[in-house]
Amino acid sequence: MRRNNVRLLILGLAWGVWAQALPVPNASFENGDPGPAGWTLSEGTGKWATDGGSDGTHAIAVTGTGEDSNYWRSEALPFKPGTVYRVDFDASSPDGSGGTPITGPAFCNRDIGQAGKDWTAYSSIFVTPRTVSPDEAWLRFGQWSVKGTVRFDNIRLTEVQAVHRSSGDLVLGEGERLEGNSYTFAAPFNTQSRNHSRALESAQCGFNSNRWVFGAGSDVVYRHRIGSRQQTAAAIEATVGYHAGGELVLEVSRDGAQWRQIGTQGEKGTRTCAVPADLLPASDVWVRLRAQAKAKVGQNSDPGSFQIHGYEYRATLDGAAAEAAGKTWYIVVTGADPNLDVALDGLGAGIPGADNVVTAQVTNRSQRELKLQPVVILQQGSRQAESRGAAVTLAAGAAQRFECAYRIPSSGAWTVRVELGGDSAYRGQFELDVPAYYETAYGELLPATSGKAALWWASSGWKIPRQRPLPEAKSNAILIRTARNEVEAAQFVLRPAEAIRGLRIVTEALTGPEGGVIPADRVEVLRVGYVPVRQPTDDTGVAADWPDPLPPLKVPLDLKAGENQPFWLRVKAPLGIPAGLYTGNIRLEATDYRETVPLQVEVYGFDLPRRMTCQTAFGFSPGNVWRYQKITDPDQRRAVLDKYLRNYSDHHISVYNPAPLDPFSITWPSAGAWNGGTRDQTEKHAGRSSLLVKDDSATGNASAAFGKRIAIPEKGLRLHFWYKTAQPGHTFIVTFGHSDAGGSWMSGRNNDMVLEGNGQWQEFDRTVTAFPEGAKSVNLTLWATLWHENGTPTGAVWYDDASLTDAGTGQELLEGGDFEPIDVAAIQPVFDWTAWDQAMDKAVTEYGFNTFRMPLQGMGGGTFYSRDEPSLLGYTENTPEYKAAFRAYAQGIQEHLREKGFLDEAFIYWFDEPDPKDYEFVMNGFRRLKENAPDLRRMLTEQVEEGLVGGPNLWCPLTPEFANMEKVEARRQAGDQFWWYICCGPKAPYCTEFIDHPGTELRVWLWQTWQRQVEGILIWESNYWTSSSAYPDPKQLQNPYDDPMSWVCGYGTPAGTKSPWGNGDGRFLYPPEAAGSGVQAETVLDGPVDSQRWEMLRDGIEDYEYFAILQRLLAAKRDRLAAGEIERYEALLKVPDAISTDLTHFTTDPAPVEQRRAEVARGIMDLMQRP
Repeated sequence: MRRNNVRLLILGLAWGVWAQALPVPNASFENGDPGPAGWTLSEGTGKWATDGGSDGTHAIAVTGTGEDSNYWRSEALPFKPGTVYRVDFDASSPDGSGGTPITGPAFCNRDIGQAGKDWTAYSSIFVTPRTVSPDEAWLRFGQWSVKGTVRFDNIRLTEVQAVHRSSGDLVLGEGERLEGNSYTFAAPFNTQSRNHSRALESAQCGFNSNRWVFGAGSDVVYRHRIGSRQQTAAAIEATVGYHAGGELVLEVSRDGAQWRQIGTQGEKGTRTCAVPADLLPASDVWVRLRAQAKAKVGQNSDPGSFQIHGYEYRATLDGAAAEAAGKTWYIVVTGADPNLDVALDGLGAGIPGADNVVTAQVTNRSQRELKLQPVVILQQGSRQAESRGAAVTLAAGAAQRFECAYRIPSSGAWTVRVELGGDSAYRGQFELDVPAYYETAYGELLPATSGKAALWWASSGWKIPRQRPLPEAKSNAILIRTARNEVEAAQFVLRPAEAIRGLRIVTEALTGPEGGVIPADRVEVLRVGYVPVRQPTDDTGVAADWPDPLPPLKVPLDLKAGENQPFWLRVKAPLGIPAGLYTGNIRLEATDYRETVPLQVEVYGFDLPRRMTCQTAFGFSPGNVWRYQKITDPDQRRAVLDKYLRNYSDHHISVYNPAPLDPFSITWPSAGAWNGGTRDQTEKHAGRSSLLVKDDSATGNASAAFGKRIAIPEKGLRLHFWYKTAQPGHTFIVTFGHSDAGGSWMSGRNNDMVLEGNGQWQEFDRTVTAFPEGAKSVNLTLWATLWHENGTPTGAVWYDDASLTDAGTGQELLEGGDFEPIDVAAIQPVFDWTAWDQAMDKAVTEYGFNTFRMPLQGMGGGTFYSRDEPSLLGYTENTPEYKAAFRAYAQGIQEHLREKGFLDEAFIYWFDEPDPKDYEFVMNGFRRLKENAPDLRRMLTEQVEEGLVGGPNLWCPLTPEFANMEKVEARRQAGDQFWWYICCGPKAPYCTEFIDHPGTELRVWLWQTWQRQVEGILIWESNYWTSSSAYPDPKQLQNPYDDPMSWVCGYGTPAGTKSPWGNGDGRFLYPPEAAGSGVQAETVLDGPVDSQRWEMLRDGIEDYEYFAILQRLLAAKRDRLAAGEIERYEALLKVPDAISTDLTHFTTDPAPVEQRRAEVARGIMDLMQRP
């Protein structure tokens, strides 16, 4: 592959070759008999559709079963090696669900996700390998695991050339970023560039959607050159996200000829290697990713031996510090001019309000002067914007630099034409897809705008970039509309012409009708903070600074000139105040700057309740709070926990466990203090029985644990026991788990003592005197084998005569270490609900939480990845002991919840996201639960499937899987309930939880929730601040302010692996800024920092409540209303198409949401006035 030049050189007629379209056989599928000429169906079900295409009467179609894959393939095409192409096509799926359409060349597939019912245009960029073999030089269009039909039409293939963003003396492409003297290149797999980038020198490697696919003979070569800067230090990071065999070899070079191996990766995980110091400083650093593998990559989406899901290069540069982010466009010349050589070297920032200038060096090769005037034309449907540069007369043989500034009116897909005008026939064209993040058609200037600073405001539903241009519309005041006891927000934006120092913001009370007052403490201003998104979540995102955290204003602020600084203004109208318009001001005070911002709040004449109708269930990790904020004192933990729970309450979000410091306790007086294992009277060292710990499951881990924490004595602990392995040579562990002063388990600090048995009774005796810093107690666990996250090891160990004593005094600290038999008839649990009841009463009545996850021991559990078999008190599910204990325990839980009135709030969530292979295991658990405690809600995160019917009565599918309404209605008629959830999926085009998505999405998600009569929402976590896989060092936690990506952990992900879930997945709250890195020395006792997405969730839940209030009022007064009135109110209960037509088509503009909300509010007030 030839190196992609920094400058795009257009050499007259040569451009007729460079920019030519590559003919696609029968591209519109209009020709053929009996099938489409030039295309062949691989296998399965497909047809040459004659019922209408996007471009003519014909199209190709494939139909999948949901478990297969097939495609149409073209004849071989004359691809040039090492060349960048764009493939354009139309796709639709009238009835498809699940899976994805597969598109593009055989060597560079792109999964496009779910295609809509209507024809939609798609465009993909790819670069060909350095050698294109005939057996891969073809296009394919088909489906993978789609249930239903996908259609394709109007396929075009065009050679394009990359142009990268210029910034001063630097040229940076997609995925490149310079912050000071720190340079980062993150291969832009998830952007339009796919396998192409400025840094890519050449490749002989397959690519699938967002990852390199390696097999025998595969390699990828990157060449890192950053202008004329010298690189003084550098490191490479490569993530193997899939591994079936072979090994990744990482090599570096200064010249691309002499290579040095610096690392290998032979399993799934991330490998980081420093560039050797003796190769630096250097202006060029070459990196080669090479496969050592036996099998070549095959066709049909062969996953290869391993896949590279992420590649990152970091370097320290010499020279002046700078801030710059790269961007790449792909241009095609549609009209060449033999009289001119054109070197197009810049297309501007490509962002509204930024420096958008097309620049080119033009040389007149003719024998006469030429009159030229550059023109840039932007086209979006019927919209057109034209900009002209200065007219120039270019003498024969002369060269001159041309510039033409242009304006980008708004976000969206624009076709941009560049012409030299006058005597020139030159025309170039590129597609400019301006992300929704850069939309400009919103906001209003405020009267306080002056020469010192502009002031404007916008809805809370917008995410405002720092460089977004000022709005043209004007208004006299900020306007917020809210019910009583509701929180509503808006944003006001300060954009200084010169730097502002020491800014303070002061709120005042708002006054309204009949002496009504909204006190100043109900008017709150927060700073909108930004996080640096370096790796976009998906095509919707963009590498840029994105607003998300909303830290409180604790100290005066300094603001930069020429940048937007938004502020989050939220108002909570008190209960009982008169309805009407309330007015007041926000004062801005700084050195040499003072202004007043007028504020108007319209208060509706009804109240929102403390507890919402829409049920919510969100994960929350107090342990992360303690870790980041360095809180060990129990009283301080309780005080800070209250701040967090009040924050959840203020946002109407219920946490899984609202009583983490006040669990109920269960004792089994006749069962001893051990949990796990089985008393075995057939094998013992002494007495009548021993404890057998047996693991015969390849998906779980079996253990027995002493049920009490043991305080660490001053001189340590002496552990003594006898053991016998079922097989000679079997290896297993015995573990001390450590807890801190507050009783919290210290993650990553276990003491795993590894033993190997010989099949005979053996003695273990060890004194332990070294414990992790901060450890105050231990938990003793006896394992059947080595622990593994996916539970694959199996084996069995008998334990007997276990003793744990104070190493100094000899005092025995264990109970029941002789493991003698237990009387089954006497097994009964004793509950202590005292602390739990008090905490839960507060959670339900004071915090207003409307759900909680009820723990239930003995069910087993797991995920699609691994599972734990049911066990209680060490007895497996088929033993008499287990059956008696589980029945008594489950009934005790159920009846206490009934007594407290909590059966409608509690749910049992014991298995997550099962695969079909897990269905029988899951159904067995639900049958056991129904038999013993039928009134407990049984929740499952899965869509309705025949193999699960009769098990859960609370279904919680992922939003895209809420599709088969016939099945849903059947289960509703049977009395089942429905929630739904989002997490790391779905991604675009659905409503998501990600930072780098439009602000409206989470609010619209709640409108979709109402639209489908879904009763609740669930998200797995809310303060997922760090990943133990991506950041395995417990002393170096992830800083969510600096690294917004939520990285995968668990599911067998090795330590050090950075595999992305998505920016902000499971993270709606931030730690206090002072504890952002978690490495500060001092304890931080503040509550959490909100996010814009957290606020949008609250607004959506409150919107849902508007609908619920109106629906209840209508039901109560229906018999007193005329038919026309009933019809009008029922119409208000529907979600308009302007907000959401289906799960993938919805507004990114908050205006339709706010308008409909106001209409519903007026409907509520109208009905309230009716008798």
